[in-house]
Amino acid sequence: MAGLPNLIWPVVVKCFLIASLHGGPDPTKHAYEPLHIEPAACPLVAYLDHHSLILEKGYRRVEIPLPSHEGWHQLRYMWGANYATLDEEILFVRLGPTGTY
Repeated sequence: MAGLPNLIWPVVVKCFLIASLHGGPDPTKHAYEPLHIEPAACPLVAYLDHHSLILEKGYRRVEIPLPSHEGWHQLRYMWGANYATLDEEILFVRLGPTGTY
């Protein structure tokens, strides 16, 4: 089995994102700035929508709530996890297929 190509068990590429998020009560001041995406060729699409950072990859979507306190904060997220880390705080995220929200 070791010599067979990996056709049955394909390698799933996990994307790791580090970004800066600007939060606060005023949605016009919300901002997203990617700092690092691993691997660099990860097909991750990210954008802000009201009070969430939306990440999409393939047919999957993740919503990460923006910080309610004003200022820049560091976000860390591993694609597929049910939580993200904002500074030192753990935030639970919404996971699901695209087009269902």
